Amino acid sequence: MTRLLALILVAVAAVAGLCANPAAASVPPLMDIRSATCHAVTPAAANPTPAAVAALPFVCNDTPKGYEHGWLWQRFDNSQALATINGTAVLLIDQTRFSRIRVFVRYDDGSLFASEIRSEAMGTNWGIGGYVYALAPKRAAQPVAIDIGFENLASWDLVRRIRLFGTGDYLGFERGWTLLIGLVCGAALASIFYNLFLLTGLRDAYIRHYVLWALFALGHAVAWSNALFVFAPGFAGSWGARLNLWLAAGAVFYSLRFFGSFMEPGILDRRYIHLLTGIGTATIFAAAFASFENLVPTMAAHHVYHGLLVTGIVAVSAGLVTALRKGSRAARFYAIAWILPTLALANRMVHDLLRIPRLDMTDQAMLGAAALQMVLLSVAMADRFVRFRSERDRAAAEREELRTLAETDLLTCLFNRRGFVARAQAMLAAQPARFGLLLLDLDHFQAVNDVHGHDAGDLALARVGQALGRALRDGDIAGRLGGEEFGVAVPAIDKTNLLQLAERIRAEVAATDLGDIVDGDLRLTVSIGVAAAGDIRSGGFERLYKVADQAMYGAKLDGRNRVAEQAAEPPLPFAELAISEVMVKA
Repeated sequence: MTRLLALILVAVAAVAGLCANPAAASVPPLMDIRSATCHAVTPAAANPTPAAVAALPFVCNDTPKGYEHGWLWQRFDNSQALATINGTAVLLIDQTRFSRIRVFVRYDDGSLFASEIRSEAMGTNWGIGGYVYALAPKRAAQPVAIDIGFENLASWDLVRRIRLFGTGDYLGFERGWTLLIGLVCGAALASIFYNLFLLTGLRDAYIRHYVLWALFALGHAVAWSNALFVFAPGFAGSWGARLNLWLAAGAVFYSLRFFGSFMEPGILDRRYIHLLTGIGTATIFAAAFASFENLVPTMAAHHVYHGLLVTGIVAVSAGLVTALRKGSRAARFYAIAWILPTLALANRMVHDLLRIPRLDMTDQAMLGAAALQMVLLSVAMADRFVRFRSERDRAAAEREELRTLAETDLLTCLFNRRGFVARAQAMLAAQPARFGLLLLDLDHFQAVNDVHGHDAGDLALARVGQALGRALRDGDIAGRLGGEEFGVAVPAIDKTNLLQLAERIRAEVAATDLGDIVDGDLRLTVSIGVAAAGDIRSGGFERLYKVADQAMYGAKLDGRNRVAEQAAEPPLPFAELAISEVMVKA
């Protein structure tokens, strides 16, 4: 199992690396222009024209303020860098929490290109990898400046990246993201369907939590990367960003629930499991507040949300250490699957909290680690399922062994009275007209014990059990009912063949040689009483037993070592007799 995990780890890491860098290690040329822009702010009532924007007093190397209910303009005017763009320029912005974006591209011949993106009507202005994009067409003239205006932007700090690509380079960038998203979706769907299959055999809560976790994680990956908008373009914009945050919070909630329920019973304290549920619930509420800018300050809500993520990571780490110390096998699997996604998430959170420019590799590592985690946890679930089946089969075998011991006579290896009667009653119920019962009692057996000792008597009883086994047909059963008394239950037989079987048993016992047990020639004989269910009017097994018992005593009275059947059925009790007379008269 360890080798399998290592192979999966290497394979998925290699694929994730290729997905992150589809050109086998080269990142497509791009310009991250966020840190190179200067800014200006205009009021909400204004509807700036390109000329008015060009005349704004832009400020560099300062943090924008007071733009949340107006326009925030960012200018990039590095003409030398813009001249390196190959073909049509693709402007990528990784934030959708705005009302409108306006883009003005100025060329060295004085011409202008303008475009507008509305949050509520994003259309096709979304790109793979969680970006919003605008195009600046290639012209004979060279671009010298780009002005980007955000209306009602939730927070400039949430705009992590503003990038410029040439068209050809962007297509390679897009292919890398598409391949990686396909990997994550494939891993998630395979895990979901596999664990739904497990759910048909196991009803444990941890499987339900895992399936829900994988569903939310899959939805988050699809929404976060903007791949969702291929199928639901109407969600592109602010509602898409909100949906992404809600799905992420749902994934956090069920990941914590899964961890608490995946460990073996008794490993984690119940209060600790409730703490995990509380952290997950608080994360959902924080995401709900953070998704609507008018409820609380945007960045404050995001800081609370990230703080809860950190709290969840710390709580899981503490629980994982506790489980590992207690020797939990599930914890070892979880630790292997959990470490890389946690490092990737921590790396992303550090970039966000410290406002460090984030590379696409950071986000791609998150997705690759998520795909790896789903595969490894599916292996862990398979291991848990195999162990459960093994433990269940072992417990069933132990229960069957105990039941067999409880119904077996250890001396003769036949059924004891309890086991014999239960099976004989079931046979009679299945074939009430073709069932036969034989009761056997060894003749003068007490003398064997008195003369040769109880050890010899026990060995003799074992030989009788072997003789019964040789004489019976397939489907017949025999039991030692107590002392030297035995019973034989015979299904699917008529009276004639039942008597023949009884005679064969008598002869087999009489022919049993006990010379190796005692000194001298010792032979056992048996008296057998026969009762056929077809001859009995009523009373069930108890009455049939009584008929066979009386027949056996009749065989002893007639001289022993013989087979006897009840000549006439014993009289019915008074109540049964009265009912029978009424039925006859009717």
